[in-house]
Amino acid sequence: MTSILVPRSDIPAQLDTVVGLVFGACVDGLSRIRHGRKKRLLAIMFDTYRIRVSAGKSVTNLSQARLMDTYFKRVTKRDRAFTVIAVYDGCPLRHHARIQQALLSAPAPAGTNGPISTPPIMSCLRHLTAAVLAGAVSLFAPTAEAQLASAPALPLGRTVDGTLTRSGPALNERGRFQVFRLDVKPGTRYSIVMRADDFDSFLSVARQVDGLTDYLASDDDGASNSNARLRWTPKDAGAYYLVAQSLKADGAGNFTLRIDTMPAVINTPPRTLALGVPLTGELAETDPAVAGTGSYYDLYKITARKGQRLSIEMSAADIDAFVGIGRMLGDSLDILDTDDDGGGAKNARLRYTVKDDGTYIIRAQALDVGSTGSYRITVSETVVRPSVSVNLASGVAVSGTIVEGDEEADDGTLFDGYRITVRTGETVTITMRSATLDSYLVLGELTDGNFTTIESDDDGAGNNNARIEHTFDRAGEYLIRANVVGTSTTGAYTIRVDRGAAARKPRRS
Repeated sequence: MTSILVPRSDIPAQLDTVVGLVFGACVDGLSRIRHGRKKRLLAIMFDTYRIRVSAGKSVTNLSQARLMDTYFKRVTKRDRAFTVIAVYDGCPLRHHARIQQALLSAPAPAGTNGPISTPPIMSCLRHLTAAVLAGAVSLFAPTAEAQLASAPALPLGRTVDGTLTRSGPALNERGRFQVFRLDVKPGTRYSIVMRADDFDSFLSVARQVDGLTDYLASDDDGASNSNARLRWTPKDAGAYYLVAQSLKADGAGNFTLRIDTMPAVINTPPRTLALGVPLTGELAETDPAVAGTGSYYDLYKITARKGQRLSIEMSAADIDAFVGIGRMLGDSLDILDTDDDGGGAKNARLRYTVKDDGTYIIRAQALDVGSTGSYRITVSETVVRPSVSVNLASGVAVSGTIVEGDEEADDGTLFDGYRITVRTGETVTITMRSATLDSYLVLGELTDGNFTTIESDDDGAGNNNARIEHTFDRAGEYLIRANVVGTSTTGAYTIRVDRGAAARKPRRS
């Protein structure tokens, strides 16, 4: 939870008379710089609105803007300090923002030192249309208050039985739920598991802040087979609640819950990788987890030079390997590139061309949350072959092979280069076929020394074969790239060029 003290000079003079938003109604606004009277929060322009809420109401705020990106902060106010309840930029449409929040209890009454009962919504936007949409009241106030007041404690290290009935309350556009109280210690790692045979389990950890529900963590299938497993570490002391519910609205039936402590994280410095020397590692519950995903990881380091092409391979039998490369920015790791299944099956293979001299960090992790197991990691250097463009004769199929060391396109895929010379108005058909590759053809030309794409094709010849038919408006020499879909793909292919009448004659796919 973040508290922001806003200087008096930046608090809108009309704070007590800000516009109240009415459910279902749209309000147009314009956020702009006024001479010496701009409203700013951490150097961001904002407008302020109020809404009145009651327990059990699921409230959605939506902003739509054409000229800038928007987002919402929902806050409460105590004296001159604002406590941020929720921040969201989560509308799938460009520049729009959407925030949804359900209340388990009503806000406290307004008072001299208490929070206001109508939390303002700060919308950082220009030329906005703000709409407050009333969500279905799936959790009514009496039910919510009763759930919180009578929420049983979830005991540590013991399995608890529960039942979701079809007549029970629902929450957050999901299914039926029950609330449990969590007696936890700050800084301690916890694992909470919910299992059910009759519905898809969903777990959320939340706390109350001035009557609004702040959801801190959630999980759907972390325990596999539609069972939930939530790994969570509370940062602050206070009252926390566990919401155990069905993911789908029609879910009901028996379930079990259990909370256990987890071993403390052991942070170890990155191990050094040498080119061509494989190392073995193991992902365990004592490893740190990727923020936002909960996947365990190990770190490695390697010194590389600008222009060096690295191939990073991570293979494992028990986990879905996922590898990334990056550099340290202060205390944070800035990931530059990643790969999941480039090595085939569930193995990762990342091809990366080094941009600058220096030390790089490789993060070896599991794709799935909480997965543990052993793996093998290797970094090798690929020697790039000299660039050669082969002249293609008409009507002759030429065999080629995409291999490590071929030229690399901007998207990291490999290609072989060819060239053709054409007359003005000539029609040419280029066909690439392969039994093992997903073929991709690119026709282009050199413009000021840079390759410019004229036309490209993926599956124009059927299956995974590519075909381009093009009529040239200028005579000259043009380039063809026999390319593939996928950054770690190699294999054999054939390529053929047909001109004129032969180009227009249908060929068997």
